Amino acid sequence: MVTGFFVFYRLQIVSRQLVKSYSSIIKVNLSPQPVTVQVYPNPVHDIITISFNSKQPVWSVKLLSLQGSLLKSYKVEAASHIQLPVQW
Repeated sequence: MVTGFFVFYRLQIVSRQLVKSYSSIIKVNLSPQPVTVQVYPNPVHDIITISFNSKQPVWSVKLLSLQGSLLKSYKVEAASHIQLPVQW
């Protein structure tokens, strides 16, 4: 399950007298809804199916080898279930 990522913010405040102070650290969740991703079949032969439960309009899907090198990259728009051809 992919649960999004967080960004931490802290402000530096400088007064007219040039005295610096800092705000408290704020944690912002940029993806408040958990996203469940399913990839099947395993092992894949010719078509890989990816399902996810997100309303995000655009996804970037990258297929990597076991060594981490990029095999194929896809841009997917407005879908929750995709099938991608795979040729090794």
